[in-house]
Amino acid sequence: MFNLKETSLEWALLHLKNFYDSDFYPKLFEFDAIKRNWVNVKSHLLKLDLENYAPVNPITTLAPKTNGNFRVVHQLDPIDSLIYTALLHEVSYEIESYRIPSNRKIAFHIG
Repeated sequence: MFNLKETSLEWALLHLKNFYDSDFYPKLFEFDAIKRNWVNVKSHLLKLDLENYAPVNPITTLAPKTNGNFRVVHQLDPIDSLIYTALLHEVSYEIESYRIPSNRKIAFHIG
């Protein structure tokens, strides 16, 4: 059984309230509703077994590009956005440990 940590969920809600879940779609009202009922939503999310959780299909649309083509754009369900953001927070320290130190002043290392 794999569950989210409370600190990660708290961070995820704060992050999504401050920066939203998309730079393409409008801000979702659902995050305000989640915030108002946060004690119950958080309790539910902390109990979820993520090994058996099936996310909701995202909203998928086409966005026009300036050259006349299109790109596919997705928006996660608000609950799935919280879960995804919390999961990223939980592994962020490990991801950061693999980054090249900034004092090396390089973007990537080959080999």
